[in-house]
Amino acid sequence: TYHNIIALHVRTYVQDWRHDLWSKRFVRDNLRFRDEIQCAAARVVVALRQRARLRDNNNSNGDFDSFHIRRGDLVKQYKTTGVSADEIYQNSRGELRVNATVFIATDEVNRTFFEPLTSKYDVVFLEDDFQQELVGIDKMYFGLIDQLIASRGRVFFGCKQSTFSNFIFRLR
Repeated sequence: TYHNIIALHVRTYVQDWRHDLWSKRFVRDNLRFRDEIQCAAARVVVALRQRARLRDNNNSNGDFDSFHIRRGDLVKQYKTTGVSADEIYQNSRGELRVNATVFIATDEVNRTFFEPLTSKYDVVFLEDDFQQELVGIDKMYFGLIDQLIASRGRVFFGCKQSTFSNFIFRLR
């Protein structure tokens, strides 16, 4: 079974526009990630920026680029979202710097899928490359941490029809 999940405010109907505006502002201003999630993401971003600086002396800001590449159930539900890594590379290469550090938030477990990207860029993944920064963090939070990290990239490429990517765009 697949569900079309959309943001809360899209399906909330309020008769008075002032109450609608107040409700949306309340959500915007008061709902946020727990401190342990924010801090874990910040530690990874610091490590990621340091890695990017070390790889490129001209990258004094430690800029990195980011992707959300969804390969699981979204591909089954929306066939047009299932693109190859070659196609992802072709679509993004004009925006990425040669040998750039690239963070990928993904549900793909087979890392060989990313070969067209790993052969051109310094590709990193949360669970593979940042274990030291995640000590003591529940794995159930990794998706949220992925979102926060991906939102800090110099450029971000997301998945069409993905609420996960949509939220990263909103965080940016």
